[in-house]
Amino acid sequence: MADLKVFARWVAERPGTRLWSAQSTLVDSLQAGAYLAGAGIRVPIGLGVALTPMVHPVHAAVQARSLAILTGHDVWAGFGTGGKDLESGFLGQPYRKPASAVGEYLTIARHAMDGGEFVHDGEQFTVRGGLVSVDSPRVALGAGVLREGMARVAGRTADFVVTWLAPLPHLTDRLIPELARSATAHGRTMPQIVSMVHLGPLGVAPGSPELASYALTPHLWAGHYRSMLRHAGLNSGDSKSPADLAQALVDERVVLGGDLDAIVDQLVEYRAAGVAEVALNPLGTHLRHGAGRALADVAAVYDAYARHTTETGRRSPE
Repeated sequence: MADLKVFARWVAERPGTRLWSAQSTLVDSLQAGAYLAGAGIRVPIGLGVALTPMVHPVHAAVQARSLAILTGHDVWAGFGTGGKDLESGFLGQPYRKPASAVGEYLTIARHAMDGGEFVHDGEQFTVRGGLVSVDSPRVALGAGVLREGMARVAGRTADFVVTWLAPLPHLTDRLIPELARSATAHGRTMPQIVSMVHLGPLGVAPGSPELASYALTPHLWAGHYRSMLRHAGLNSGDSKSPADLAQALVDERVVLGGDLDAIVDQLVEYRAAGVAEVALNPLGTHLRHGAGRALADVAAVYDAYARHTTETGRRSPE
C-alpha cells in the first residue's frame, strides 16, 4: 500500500490526471481508492477493468458510487468478462453472449445508481430492485473492448471504453468506426476512449520485450487476448509463445520504452486518433525495479509530453 500512496500523491499534485488500476484480487481496487481517501489522498480513480463474474452489477454500482462520494471526485468504472475460463470458474458456465452480458451489466448498474425501483429482464441477468438516489460526483460506466462485437455493444451502453494490448491501427481501423456507427445508430455520443499503454523502462532499447513478457504473460496466454492480437495481425499462430508475442507488441509499439522522444511521438498518435485518456502502465518496471523507478519513468514521459504539447494546448497523458 505504500507504493500505492506514492503513485496517488503524484497524481494528486497534477490536476487533470487520474489514477488507473485494473482488477486486483489482492486488495480490491475500489477499496484501495477508499483507503487512499481515508489517508487524505483524494484523487480521481479509474478502473480498467473490473471483472463482471466476480461482482453483481448492483453491488458494483454501490461500490463505484461510494468511492465517488468518499473521494469527492468522479470515478470511471470499466468492466469486462475476463474470458471464458474465468466466467466458467465463477459462474459455472461461460456467458452465452459475453458482449451482451457486459451491455446488460452496464445498463443495470446505471439504473441502480439512478435510484428507485427498476426491473431488468435480460438474456444474462434478471434484477428487480433499486437503490436510494443520492447526490454524488459522476460515475462513468465503461466496457473493456477488444473486438468489434463489444464495440457495437459499448456504442449503445457505455460512457467510455478501455483498450488493453490493442495496437493503434486495430483501434483506428476497427474499433473506433464500430463505436461511432453504433453510437450514432442509437442516438448517443460516441463513448470516450481510454487506452492502457504499457511502459517499459526508459533508456532500454528496443523497449524491453523481456519485461513486457514478464508483466503481461497471463494476458498473453489468455484466449480472448490472443484472438484479438491474431485479428489485429500480431499473432499468426496460436502456438506463439508469450515471449514472441511480447516482442511483437514492442515491434508494433503497443509496449513502449527506451527512447523518450519516440514514446512521446506515439502518445501524440493516440491523441490524434481520438483517445481521450492515455493511462501509462509501468507494471513490468515496477515488478523488476520497484515503484521509485516506475514512477520516475512515468513522470519523465508525462513531463516530456507536456513540454511537447504546450504549443498546441493538448492535454497530457493520464
